[in-house]
Amino acid sequence: MMKSICAVSAELIFQPPRMYFYLFVNLFFFLFSICSNAQEIVSFNINQKNGLPSNTIYSIFQDTDGFLWIGTENGLARYNGSQFRMYENSSVRSKAVTGIFQDSDGRIWLHNFFGEILYVEGDSLRKLTAWEGKYSSGFPTVSPGKGFIAINSSERFFNYTPSSAQWVVTDSANWASDKSYLIHHLIASDGNVWLCSVRNDVVWVCNENTKQCYTFPQSKYHFDANRLRLEEWQKQLLLWDASQKRIFKLAEGGILEWTNTVAQTITTTRAIKNVGDSVLAFIKTDGVDLMRPDGSFTHLLQGKNASTVATDHEGNVWVGTLNDGLFYIPSLHSTLYSSENFQMQTKLISFRDQIIAGSQHGKITILNGEGSMIQSFQLPSSAEIQSLFVDEKRNRLLAFSDQLYVYDLKKNKLERIIESVSIKKIIQANDLYVLATSSGIITIDPISFQPNRFLTSLRTTSVVFDSAQQFLWIGTQKGVYTTSLKVENVKLWNPESNTMDSPGVSASVVANDFILLGTFTNGLFFLQNGKVFKHLTIKEGLPSNKITALTISDNAVWIGTDRGMASYLFKTQKLSKIDQTKGLISNEVYALEMIQGQVWVAGREGVQRFLQLLNKNEQQPMLHIQSIKSDTVLFGQYQNGITLPPHFRQLIFNFDVSNNLRSAGTTTIYYRIKELENERWNKTTLVSPVVNYVSLPFGDYTFEAFAENEDGTRSSNVIAFAMQIQAPFWRQTWFLILVFFGSRLMLAMIAYLRLRKAAEQREQQLMLMTREQDLRIAQLTSIRAQMNPHFIFNTMSLIQSKVLVGLKDEASHHIQNFSTLLRKVLDFSAKETILLQEEIEILEKYLAIEKDRFDGSLNYTIDISDAIKEEMIRIPSLLTQPFVENALRHGLMHKAGTKVLHISISVVNEFLRIHISDNGIGRKAAMEFAKSRKSTHQSFAMAAYQKRIDLLNFGKERKIELEIIDRMNDHQMPEGTSVIIHVPIDYES
Repeated sequence: MMKSICAVSAELIFQPPRMYFYLFVNLFFFLFSICSNAQEIVSFNINQKNGLPSNTIYSIFQDTDGFLWIGTENGLARYNGSQFRMYENSSVRSKAVTGIFQDSDGRIWLHNFFGEILYVEGDSLRKLTAWEGKYSSGFPTVSPGKGFIAINSSERFFNYTPSSAQWVVTDSANWASDKSYLIHHLIASDGNVWLCSVRNDVVWVCNENTKQCYTFPQSKYHFDANRLRLEEWQKQLLLWDASQKRIFKLAEGGILEWTNTVAQTITTTRAIKNVGDSVLAFIKTDGVDLMRPDGSFTHLLQGKNASTVATDHEGNVWVGTLNDGLFYIPSLHSTLYSSENFQMQTKLISFRDQIIAGSQHGKITILNGEGSMIQSFQLPSSAEIQSLFVDEKRNRLLAFSDQLYVYDLKKNKLERIIESVSIKKIIQANDLYVLATSSGIITIDPISFQPNRFLTSLRTTSVVFDSAQQFLWIGTQKGVYTTSLKVENVKLWNPESNTMDSPGVSASVVANDFILLGTFTNGLFFLQNGKVFKHLTIKEGLPSNKITALTISDNAVWIGTDRGMASYLFKTQKLSKIDQTKGLISNEVYALEMIQGQVWVAGREGVQRFLQLLNKNEQQPMLHIQSIKSDTVLFGQYQNGITLPPHFRQLIFNFDVSNNLRSAGTTTIYYRIKELENERWNKTTLVSPVVNYVSLPFGDYTFEAFAENEDGTRSSNVIAFAMQIQAPFWRQTWFLILVFFGSRLMLAMIAYLRLRKAAEQREQQLMLMTREQDLRIAQLTSIRAQMNPHFIFNTMSLIQSKVLVGLKDEASHHIQNFSTLLRKVLDFSAKETILLQEEIEILEKYLAIEKDRFDGSLNYTIDISDAIKEEMIRIPSLLTQPFVENALRHGLMHKAGTKVLHISISVVNEFLRIHISDNGIGRKAAMEFAKSRKSTHQSFAMAAYQKRIDLLNFGKERKIELEIIDRMNDHQMPEGTSVIIHVPIDYES
């Protein structure tokens, strides 16, 4: 199956060592041993670039909620693992603060370097102003007691009760005198108060409760009293002498100097501190030493000027420095090799109980199982080492950078150099070296070094040998191929899923009886008998789908990606992420290896060793709502629910999480409005803890939220409270009820009004019918008045007399006028209105007949205003003739002499004004005359005429008005009668 390589451009060429090359080898290869381990505990730096107010730290304290409080040169800060919150008070004389602790009521206490005592209450920094008058100078010691705050100045020791603002001064006979002063105090874990003071050149350490004392004469101990400090560790009282670097144990048997026990660390120590009662921290100018009860030490932060140290609830160690900010140490069991020898290590391989590392610059480094470096040497080339392999049988190291270097580990010498294309992976299969190269797969005989190749058209990236099936699994950028070593049978392998092509493979290993294939974009495949039985991706919990490295142990596979690493336990099938929260210094993993239960990781920062991984973080985070805001309204309290008026429909929640410092902001916050989102939870992180609800619908809701740490541990509290978004009044229940009943009432009213209107319309119709009937009667009455028997008889008599005297033409003219008048009266009586022109024609015919009857004694005139268009204005029919007849019959008939009748028609304020005036005897005389004659004829009675006017005015806004004026002369004698009729103008349409 294997073919010999012919083309120089594509083959591996073995070149025997030449004489001139030995000199080159001797210049570059050297061996040496190193005494130091060149390693340090992994730490992460947090400084001003991350929001810390100052890189000078004086005090660190974690409160009961899990927030980290940090006293700095520029003030007090609170840290939640992601963000800092500053607390300031403009009245203090110094921002530099230290001595942070918490009292039983949850207040945070501290003091500054001007001796001012401060505390945080109600989320604001306040000054204990009552302290100002109780000390003159000096640096106070402040500590928490049971229900009180213990404070000492150089003159007095006080117990201060915050709840009652009460001060109690304690005077001890052991130290209170004119020549004594207080240095320091300590409240022990058993509640006893210990005071350190000076009296008459003797240092006294006294128990204020039991009055037990230890004395240190200055003549013997030569203390700088102001630099003495008390500390408790393992229930033993310690006295630290910072000036002369000495420690004393104060026990029942007396005073025991303990300096020699810790001599290795004490020379650069500036302070000691009890850290969790199981570790005593020596805070030094070159880092921190942590001492355990068994006397073992762990050194942290070599070269850093440490100032304070603390541990948190999650087991993390925090170290403050005087110029480099804050350091966070998640695990004391993870070390980093970051010296020059370990810079940019890209490849790792295990060899017995040793680790061999290859760098980007062609350097090989070998370490033993304890992490000590055995030797380091430079390859002839400074190119990046792309692959490493150890043939344990032959004690041979194969390393590829620009060429393939074969190194004899037993003799510590270069064995040979083989020219080659780029090699990505080297394995051994049936005693053959199998190389995955940029020009296919190459096999080399380990004795003759005879090369063969196949799949030359593919850039291979990985290769693994299934010894049980005698198959090679070959990873390329275009997919996975399989072939037998015995018979050439290259096949492209595809997952059984129809939705995925054969993946590009970046790493591969054999574990027990199955194959693991890490890919560039599709995560990790588990194969058995050529079939996928498990597929891990981001969805299942991988940090990334790009696999960069794989290694196995007895019970797990370790997976490196470009965004951290993970472990997968075969037995429990549990996948766990390993990132910065677990102490991983470099998220991009170049290589992984396992020896003696230790995980070795190569990354950009160097080589990291995990002696043991951090367990699942079981500490429950605590979720807080920092603020709730709607537009410009800030809700201070929400526990009893919040109510928003109709115009406030936006809610902005600002969350905070404590007791999850390890997550470094990756804490997940789940939240929902239950009634709107049902079972769906929204989520955000502490890096972006603001949630904005816009245009919430009106209604009653329940808001719920909780947090999860990096390992899925839920918060100890679940926030839940009621919310009401008030609807505008027109959508509220009371208004809807009002509208319901109001609408029903309105409908009833409308129905009632419609029925009433229908009844009124019916009544109106009846009234109209009655009016029309009455109007007809009035018109007939008018006709009768105009055509009364006297008028007809007199007219006929006049015509007869004309005929008898031979005035036939005049008789004929009278007959014609009379017939025309009679016809028009009968025609117009059927109409409700006629043109003004037609009304005037009737008057003229009527007056022409009457003038003949008066034998020429009647003079009449009809004046019409020029502004009147007779042919366009309509008036009620036969409106004026009855008043003209009255003027003739009653006013002018009995007048002696000339009889004058004047009719004028004009327009006044949109009314037609008809003025009928005579110079007759007047109404009063006419009535007397009628009584004397006992006449039954009432030439068109005024009552009938008034009734007709009322009928015409019915249902109209503008009405016909009638005015009758009895004219008198200066002697109050009648001069005639005037009738004025005002008729609303109705133009002909």
